[in-house]
Amino acid sequence: MPQTDVKEDILKAQYQDLSDFELKQEFHKIRKNHSKDNMIEDLMQMNALMEVMKERNIPVPVASEQIRAQSEHTEKGPNYIGAILGLVICLVGLGLTIASSGQTIFYGAILVGFVMMIKNMIPS
Repeated sequence: MPQTDVKEDILKAQYQDLSDFELKQEFHKIRKNHSKDNMIEDLMQMNALMEVMKERNIPVPVASEQIRAQSEHTEKGPNYIGAILGLVICLVGLGLTIASSGQTIFYGAILVGFVMMIKNMIPS
């Protein structure tokens, strides 16, 4: 049995342990990192991966699926640092307005800070 067949069997066994999502991620990783220097290795990995995907009836992923899968997998919560920065900007605007005895209203800083605060507290 040639060495390449053994290596493909090892790779196929490793890919069997991955979830469908992880298989798609691996597909995109191999495709993205493909180069002339490691062409044989990449082809062996891709062949083993495609065999596992074919066994599970997983369609070949496309680039837009990669972006959608990453955004679904990593749901972001509130950005507390951005909210705190918005609060600081808002407070500086209020402080400067109070310091000028109301003669100058720093509504730009107040509004920008308030909007930043609200925007960063809503999970994306």
